[in-house]
Amino acid sequence: MTARQLVHDLVDQVPESELPHVARYLEFLKQESEIDPDLQEFLKQRAEECRLAEARGESYTIQQAKEMSYQWISKSAG
Repeated sequence: MTARQLVHDLVDQVPESELPHVARYLEFLKQESEIDPDLQEFLKQRAEECRLAEARGESYTIQQAKEMSYQWISKSAG
Protein backbone atom coordinates (compact mmCIF):
# COMPACT_ATOMS: atom_id res chain seq x y z
CA MET A 1 0.00 0.00 0.00
CA THR A 2 1.38 3.38 -0.93
CA ALA A 3 1.50 6.24 1.54
CA ARG A 4 -1.20 8.01 -0.47
CA GLN A 5 -3.48 4.98 -0.26
CA LEU A 6 -2.84 4.74 3.48
CA VAL A 7 -3.82 8.39 3.94
CA HIS A 8 -6.99 7.85 1.91
CA ASP A 9 -7.88 4.78 3.98
CA LEU A 10 -7.27 6.66 7.23
CA VAL A 11 -9.37 9.62 6.11
CA ASP A 12 -12.19 7.24 5.19
CA GLN A 13 -12.16 5.98 8.79
CA VAL A 14 -12.30 9.42 10.42
CA PRO A 15 -15.72 10.32 11.84
CA GLU A 16 -17.53 12.97 9.82
CA SER A 17 -17.42 15.40 12.77
CA GLU A 18 -13.60 15.29 12.79
CA LEU A 19 -13.07 15.87 9.06
CA PRO A 20 -12.77 19.67 9.37
CA HIS A 21 -9.77 19.14 11.68
CA VAL A 22 -8.19 16.71 9.23
CA ALA A 23 -8.80 19.11 6.34
CA ARG A 24 -7.24 21.98 8.27
CA TYR A 25 -4.15 19.90 9.02
CA LEU A 26 -3.81 18.75 5.41
CA GLU A 27 -4.10 22.36 4.26
CA PHE A 28 -1.29 23.26 6.66
CA LEU A 29 0.90 20.51 5.20
CA LYS A 30 0.10 21.58 1.65
CA GLN A 31 1.09 25.17 2.39
CA GLU A 32 4.46 24.22 3.80
CA SER A 33 6.97 24.63 1.00
CA GLU A 34 9.67 22.79 2.91
CA ILE A 35 9.26 20.37 5.74
CA ASP A 36 12.23 19.90 8.00
CA PRO A 37 13.72 16.48 7.13
CA ASP A 38 13.92 15.57 10.82
CA LEU A 39 10.24 16.38 11.29
CA GLN A 40 9.37 14.46 8.15
CA GLU A 41 11.22 11.39 9.46
CA PHE A 42 9.58 11.80 12.86
CA LEU A 43 6.12 11.87 11.28
CA LYS A 44 6.90 8.82 9.14
CA GLN A 45 7.90 6.93 12.27
CA ARG A 46 4.70 7.91 14.06
CA ALA A 47 2.61 6.85 11.03
CA GLU A 48 4.40 3.49 10.99
CA GLU A 49 3.73 3.04 14.71
CA CYS A 50 0.04 3.66 14.06
CA ARG A 51 -0.01 1.24 11.14
CA LEU A 52 1.58 -1.47 13.29
CA ALA A 53 -0.88 -0.80 16.10
CA GLU A 54 -3.76 -1.15 13.64
CA ALA A 55 -2.28 -4.43 12.37
CA ARG A 56 -2.27 -5.69 15.97
CA GLY A 57 -5.97 -4.84 16.20
CA GLU A 58 -5.47 -1.83 18.42
CA SER A 59 -7.65 1.19 17.97
CA TYR A 60 -7.79 4.61 19.56
CA THR A 61 -10.56 7.01 20.39
CA ILE A 62 -10.38 10.46 18.88
CA GLN A 63 -9.44 11.80 22.31
CA GLN A 64 -6.58 9.30 22.64
CA ALA A 65 -5.35 10.22 19.15
CA LYS A 66 -5.40 13.91 20.04
CA GLU A 67 -3.46 13.25 23.24
CA MET A 68 -0.91 11.17 21.34
CA SER A 69 -0.46 13.92 18.75
CA TYR A 70 0.13 16.49 21.50
CA GLN A 71 2.78 14.20 22.99
CA TRP A 72 4.41 13.77 19.58
CA ILE A 73 4.45 17.52 19.02
CA SER A 74 6.04 18.08 22.42
CA LYS A 75 8.60 15.35 21.72
CA SER A 76 9.48 16.74 18.28
CA ALA A 77 9.82 20.29 19.66
CA GLY A 78 11.89 19.08 22.44
